[in-house]
Amino acid sequence: MKIILKIVLPLILLVACQGKKTANEGNATDLPDSIDYALTDNEPEYDTYTDERDSLMNIFVNKEAVILLLNKEKQMREALVHQLKNMTPEQADTLFRSKSYFFGTTPEFTALAEELDPMITRIVNFNEILPSDSTILKLLKQSGCVINDIGEGMVEPDTDPYYYYHIFKPYITPETEHFARLKANTNTLIYADAALVVELDTLYDWCLKWEEFITAHPTTVYRSEVSENYKAYISSMLFCNMDNSNVFEYDDNGDRIGFRPFLLSNVRKLKKTGKGTKTHAIILKFLTTLNEQQYKYTKGMEERIMEAANWINN
Repeated sequence: MKIILKIVLPLILLVACQGKKTANEGNATDLPDSIDYALTDNEPEYDTYTDERDSLMNIFVNKEAVILLLNKEKQMREALVHQLKNMTPEQADTLFRSKSYFFGTTPEFTALAEELDPMITRIVNFNEILPSDSTILKLLKQSGCVINDIGEGMVEPDTDPYYYYHIFKPYITPETEHFARLKANTNTLIYADAALVVELDTLYDWCLKWEEFITAHPTTVYRSEVSENYKAYISSMLFCNMDNSNVFEYDDNGDRIGFRPFLLSNVRKLKKTGKGTKTHAIILKFLTTLNEQQYKYTKGMEERIMEAANWINN
């Protein structure tokens, strides 16, 4: 699974509002007997959005610090390529699975994320790119670093999913190359802002691709990871209950009783492709079971569908 360093963005600016002092402030005998709270409507208003944006516009990333931190990635990459050139494909496979070469797990990457935080916030949340940012972004790209928007105002630096794939590709076995390619192709955020952000036909295609991989490499050492991803995609396609992508209909007690029409319509479209595959059979089983149950949801039917997805384990 993707290594992700999650960074919760700090609130950049806190605006303190001080009222005007009276000439007799501090003298209790001069205080009024009562306060007209309606007068608070006359207090000045502050635009926190603009204040935060303006504050971030005045924060510049230390280019020299970024170069110094990225030098660690350069050293690791050069050492990795040197190792790979002196390895057999099987040895390169073992190194690929170890992830010991991964810059994203180093203290330098953590420090880099902290250094980049104001710039990332400004770019993602306010769409403001300063001239000095272009150089920084170019350096990050050269080192395989990308900026991900993970929803709800949160962003994080991450590793380009194809970065290590291209480094390893000339040295690994066909099986590991196939696996690494599919991992890179499917290394996309599925959920954000309490919603499914990948289309159902895309998830279905990913399932078909992973089934193709397992068929081609039935004794693969990657089966456990493939199985985890495959079943997560099936569940997300058919039984997503995220707040902003909920596929279920509920009764007055909040219990699931059926599926929303948009899900059934989209799932029916999926059965047009992938015929003859186990993934296609799961889609047909889902639709057939619903028809038999008069389109009512039961926990048992969900368990049976997910049990059918367990073929990927064997």
